[in-house]
Amino acid sequence: MKKRIIIIGAGWAGQHHARAVYEHPDTELAAIIDRREEAAGALAQKLGGVPYYQSLEELERQGTGYDAAVICTLPDTHASFCKALLQRGKHLFCEKPAGKNSGEIAWLLALSRTTEAIAGVNYNQRYSPCYRKLKDKISGEKPHLIAISMQQQGPVKQSDLAHPYFIVTDSCCHMIDTLRYINGEIRSVYAVGKRIDSEILSDVAVSLEFRNGSIGVMTHTFVGGVHESQHPFQHFELSTDKARYEVTNMLEGLHTYPHHSMERTTWSPSVFESCNYAETLKSSIHAWIESLTGSSPAPVALLDAYRNALVVEACIKSLETGLRVQLQDDIETGGGLI
Repeated sequence: MKKRIIIIGAGWAGQHHARAVYEHPDTELAAIIDRREEAAGALAQKLGGVPYYQSLEELERQGTGYDAAVICTLPDTHASFCKALLQRGKHLFCEKPAGKNSGEIAWLLALSRTTEAIAGVNYNQRYSPCYRKLKDKISGEKPHLIAISMQQQGPVKQSDLAHPYFIVTDSCCHMIDTLRYINGEIRSVYAVGKRIDSEILSDVAVSLEFRNGSIGVMTHTFVGGVHESQHPFQHFELSTDKARYEVTNMLEGLHTYPHHSMERTTWSPSVFESCNYAETLKSSIHAWIESLTGSSPAPVALLDAYRNALVVEACIKSLETGLRVQLQDDIETGGGLI
């Protein structure tokens, strides 16, 4: 039986996720929810004229049944929607971040373990086909040095959405998840940042130590190409005991430079398949849908969101104190920063 899924939030992310649900053979798009009635109605009309409402409560009063929800609202509302859905025993897929801080996400994680609901979080960059290929290629190798960088045009004014550490909480969090996916958990961080012609942090560089003994660096600047320009916005390198690997622009290709050979190999996604940022969103939500239909854990779950938030908070603490910040090893059971 198809899973009936609702979309909460009809903005940019909501439109992508609604389309992915609408097109999946094992799901039925049950409704669109957005407090902006016009936005909800416009998206609903594009996708077969499904019902639309301005609140979850209105949907339930009308008796529209559903099995799961995708949360695509503003970040400050994510935790409250997650709580409401988990208390109803509904599966959910939430845009990042799942909560305002690690404590809020830890509370949601504990709540999720009292239900049968499957809770997923959209860290979609790990669904880049190049990163997936890299993950397979380095199996059994020993990592030494890892580096990831992003350059994109970002906000310069402080606002309710763009607070002083926006570059860390809303942008670096994607790279943190990619680093964790490829290289495992992070043990410590040391961060430096600048506000150059900006009210909020415009540039950040983070030194990283991983539990597996390797080290690395993560950098980000809000001085870059406009959104969706053709300029490369991300670069990734990893050196292991066998080779150096390079991912260009997250999606364009994986280059391998073996230490004991003069030959470079390049792997690129098939030209017969769509390969763009929107496709990583689609792959991410489809993986969560498959966990619903297969009754398996979410591939990227609240525990990942919790661990990600701890690293974000460690970076902010380091920026504020000028010190290296350690993360406790047993973070699954409630550890945090030292």
